[in-house]
Amino acid sequence: MNSLNSSLAIYLIVITLALTLVHVSQAQNSHQDYLDAHNAARAEVVVKPLKWNNTLEAFSRNTSIRRFSTCNAAQVPFEIGENVGEATFPLTGVEAVKLWANEKSYYDYDKNECVGRNCWHYIQVVSNLTVSVGCDRSQCKNGIWAISCYYYPPCDIINRPYD
Repeated sequence: MNSLNSSLAIYLIVITLALTLVHVSQAQNSHQDYLDAHNAARAEVVVKPLKWNNTLEAFSRNTSIRRFSTCNAAQVPFEIGENVGEATFPLTGVEAVKLWANEKSYYDYDKNECVGRNCWHYIQVVSNLTVSVGCDRSQCKNGIWAISCYYYPPCDIINRPYD
């Protein structure tokens, strides 16, 4: 009987750990996770929070499906903005948004330009023109993980993203 109880206890522990890992792998990729990460960066520069856009999420998912075999970016309509992050490890949505937000250090507000490195992802994240976002996470056939977020309306590349 002790052997059966021990086996059952081990089985339950393994199942619990597996379910925990599944939950953790889903963490930081929900709508709210994407919104919270974007809105934290926007709050730093006193820009209104974004709202979730199901249409942009669907566009992102469809774009991810098209890029699955090649992992190449798709053409994006001019009416929306885009940020894409890729990694060889299971990059989360929150990690991608934080990477884009960290480009802030390359943005010179006074000159309204990127200095030393690209900062266009950051500008899109904090643009005061943008009111909604939709994102998706996928893994390409070659193992690359991709996070894509689409924004409406897109940022203004001429004027400052916020006042």
